[in-house]
Amino acid sequence: MSLWNATRLVTGVLVGCLGAAMPAVAAQPDGAPTFEQFQRAVQKFPYVAPPERATMILAGLARVKHCANKATVRSLLGEPDFGRASRDAKGPGDTWIGSSWVYYLSKMDAGTNRSDSRVEVFFDTANRAIWIVPSRVEGAREIGAFGDRCG
Repeated sequence: MSLWNATRLVTGVLVGCLGAAMPAVAAQPDGAPTFEQFQRAVQKFPYVAPPERATMILAGLARVKHCANKATVRSLLGEPDFGRASRDAKGPGDTWIGSSWVYYLSKMDAGTNRSDSRVEVFFDTANRAIWIVPSRVEGAREIGAFGDRCG
């Protein structure tokens, strides 16, 4: 499944599971670059994260906990390659339901690719990590699950 489709699926499930209980909140900027800024910075593909960045991401992934706030995630994994707001794909209006950050270890091209090695962190509207999803990262496991809540 492509990263875009997975994000849309998660957004839809979060809305289905949590949408009625979540207050209407405006998206808050978090300083993460956009995907377009990431692409401009990379300039050419394939992209491979520098060794020190890859080491930080992997070490942080082993230490990050479910419901960690964005400051903690940033201190453990470093700056995300890019972030985006997650919005309600159903229903009236344009309701913000959280956000996600993406950390690439490698990326084959500018499009979405199943071979990309990455970590995606999904946050709720209180900026807590509800689902941490490593893709093609040897030995890594998912933390949390879509639809999770932090107490």
